[in-house]
Amino acid sequence: MGYRFASDSNGSGVQYDLGNSDSLVVPTNVTVISQDNAAITGTGQYISIAVLGFVGALDNAISLSTSGTSTTTARSITIGTNGTLSSGNIGIYDYGDGDRIFNRGQIYAHTGIEVGSSAVAGSFTVYNYGTIMADQGVNSLSPALKLYNYGTINGASLYAVITSFGNDLVYNKGQLDGLVQLGGGNDSLLNRGLINGNVGMGDGTDTLDNRAGTIDGLIGMGDGNDTFIPGASSETVDGGIGEDTIDFSRSSGVHFALDASIDATGWARDDTYTNFEDLLGSTTGNDILVGDSFDNLIAGFGGNDILSGQGGNDTLQGGRGNDTLDGGTGDDKLSGGDGNDILTGGAGYDILTGGLGADKFLFGEGDIQESAQTAFEKITDFSHVQKDRIDLSAIDANIGADGDQAFVFIGSAQFHNVAGELRFDILQNGALIEGDTNGDGKFDFGLYLAGFTVPVAGDFVL
Repeated sequence: MGYRFASDSNGSGVQYDLGNSDSLVVPTNVTVISQDNAAITGTGQYISIAVLGFVGALDNAISLSTSGTSTTTARSITIGTNGTLSSGNIGIYDYGDGDRIFNRGQIYAHTGIEVGSSAVAGSFTVYNYGTIMADQGVNSLSPALKLYNYGTINGASLYAVITSFGNDLVYNKGQLDGLVQLGGGNDSLLNRGLINGNVGMGDGTDTLDNRAGTIDGLIGMGDGNDTFIPGASSETVDGGIGEDTIDFSRSSGVHFALDASIDATGWARDDTYTNFEDLLGSTTGNDILVGDSFDNLIAGFGGNDILSGQGGNDTLQGGRGNDTLDGGTGDDKLSGGDGNDILTGGAGYDILTGGLGADKFLFGEGDIQESAQTAFEKITDFSHVQKDRIDLSAIDANIGADGDQAFVFIGSAQFHNVAGELRFDILQNGALIEGDTNGDGKFDFGLYLAGFTVPVAGDFVL
């Protein structure tokens, strides 16, 4: 292996063939041009190329492939601050595995950088601090691309970045002009700069983090269970097929409804979302999060949150703070977490877990009803010690009398054919609360308390 230093050359054919072992430096003020072919080629596993001057070609400016069947390489291509590549085809073509490309200068080509690999787990890392002007800025045919952009990649006439398959990472702290299209695989796009163009994340379990960034275009998350982390700018995002999540956890608190029933605030303001199912609230702020008619997962995390599931079979998690959870219609799962929470299951057969703190389990007309024992409304962790309460005051205890009547708690005694009585039975793994609202001596609704709690009158708001 030896280092070679280029001198001025302008002619037909490859100007520098590095073979299987050589490396090359193109010094400042040196010009290397091929009029009909690639200017610099090589097949070696440990080639290093540094362009500090100018390299131009009708075909590829730099073209690296692998020798024989080998795809295991450790090659490095660097374009210096004053270096320039100009090509009628591809600025840098690199077919191998594990190579790294650094651009601090300028690349002008139809495709700025194209990488590919036949290795099952092939990967490339590209750092751009300079400028790439091309119809396709960066094109990856490799199973995995890591692209870190701190400069400008201008593919405004077509693609700024396009990948085909594999688990790709794109980190943008500069500017991407043109479409950003990531292919199949579990991809991540972290945008801390500006993207002028539409973004497509492709199929797979993808994450797009737009905090402190701006995307001036439509965003499609593609098929798969994807996560979108909004920023403060206006965003239009389609979650696509799969169970997709909007993650506001890094914000200071938002108001947002998947069914557009409330005005959005904070990071959600002026945003448009379609085909999302799950919402994650702020870890510190006070959120109001509302679902829609589908099955939603809504988590409040920190702060005093208000969570509403609406229709569907929802899962609501309050987290830290004094939260209010309302499942709406459907068979919902509510978890208050730490704090003094209010949990309302709504219509359907719901499972309520208060968590730590003095929690109130609030029920209204139609929220609990007679059914098979396995489908009763269920409280999993009712606690005397934590001063939990079951609030039945919104239910009319005597449907035959005018007004709203309160229940009378009679402990474990049998019904007396008197409307408005509330009693309990101890079961093998809990207690069943029963209410008679018509006086026929039979329970008209049942509420199951899991565990070994023996209910007392002070447990209820009647």
